[in-house]
Amino acid sequence: EEIIKLIFGFKVKYLRQQKNFSYQELSDLTGLVVSYLHDIEKGRKYPKVDKINALASALGVDYDYLVSTQASKKIQPIVDLVQSDFFKAFPLELFGITPAKLFELFSTTPDKVNAFISTITKIARNYQMKNEHFYMAALRSYQDIYDNYFEDIEQAVEKFTATFEVKPDLPLTPQYLEELLETHYHITINRNEIIDYAELRQVRSYFSKSKKVLYLNKGLNRAQELFLLARELGFQFLDLKERPYLTRIEQVDSFEQLLNNFKASYFSVALLMPEQVLIKDIRQLAEQTSWKPQILIALLKKYEVTPEMFLQRLTNLLPHHFGINDLFFFADER
Repeated sequence: EEIIKLIFGFKVKYLRQQKNFSYQELSDLTGLVVSYLHDIEKGRKYPKVDKINALASALGVDYDYLVSTQASKKIQPIVDLVQSDFFKAFPLELFGITPAKLFELFSTTPDKVNAFISTITKIARNYQMKNEHFYMAALRSYQDIYDNYFEDIEQAVEKFTATFEVKPDLPLTPQYLEELLETHYHITINRNEIIDYAELRQVRSYFSKSKKVLYLNKGLNRAQELFLLARELGFQFLDLKERPYLTRIEQVDSFEQLLNNFKASYFSVALLMPEQVLIKDIRQLAEQTSWKPQILIALLKKYEVTPEMFLQRLTNLLPHHFGINDLFFFADER
């Protein structure tokens, strides 16, 4: 297992540094070539028993200590972290980080990293932070890195539109999106039965994978229905397997689930408010020399979306196409 090799290599490097051994000095003591020692510390190689014994002897520890997942007090929090369920589920790859790169960072200043990890762990315990809190923070960071604009999803919407010959007339209608779901994915819509289940009465939608039925709450307005129908098309077209089945995610089981929910929601607003069409509307709005709120109201009607959906879409397009990177939301409730 990769993590076991990385932990072993991390401990070897830490012990070597504690002894102030160079690679050559450790090579002379163990009979292992420098390049092989380097691969061990990088987590690329896991030595056989005789070589582990040689390393343990040279580093002043016993065999069992070196091969176990136990470590000294100074580095145990790091070892515990990389074996935790949270670490295994954390989406390192989204940020261009591999476990090997992370261990390389840890091994540079292990004492400082250990203090940092211990502090974060204590804060998490004191504030009763759960995995979903970290997942949400990771998702926000992921969105920030890309200015909340994801070209792959924009292109997927264009491909969807071309593949299924989606009509260009706006706004799209619930009936039309229902037809797309039923024709291409054999998913039917049920607006009558969700009220029969007490635990579902307060949710906007529920998707039954076994029945291939999307249950919608009768209390939704057209804009909300459009969003949920388009979101389901996003789940299906993007082939997102790990996903929530309720509109409101009550428990985040994995980061993948949270990320896929975001992708499907992004797909939804991008389908309802096509990129190039909305860019043109934004330019026309920006050309106005005085504030005309009726133009915004007209745009909400044109796409038949809620103000929240419209603002969400603006956060996708304004940074990427107009260079407006810092967006602030102010609500006047008067």
